[in-house]
Amino acid sequence: PQFISALMLNFKVHFLMLGEEIVKKDDASRELVFVFHGAAHVMEDDRVKRVVRSDVPGHAPVLAPEVFFFGLRQPNTIRARLDGEVQVLVVDREVLEELFEGFPEEQERIISNLLS
Repeated sequence: PQFISALMLNFKVHFLMLGEEIVKKDDASRELVFVFHGAAHVMEDDRVKRVVRSDVPGHAPVLAPEVFFFGLRQPNTIRARLDGEVQVLVVDREVLEELFEGFPEEQERIISNLLS
């Protein structure tokens, strides 16, 4: 609970325009992004490959966590949906790394979940 509380205090809320680009293909990720309200479209060329929605029970609406945690290049562009409001919660890499210094077991647990 302490890690989650500390993380929540460091989130920034962003309100996105319709179709606004959240992540660009081939970029390195410096932020961990959660869809808080609405949906994001993971694009492949000009078509929607997958939709990440905030309202799916039991599913964390995190945008490309493997890219963030493993230092990979973003394989797809991700955009806010075109037909409604989208809000995202964002935490910077530096802030999260600082939090992990105090809670190393949380980082291990997250990476273990991504690998399983």
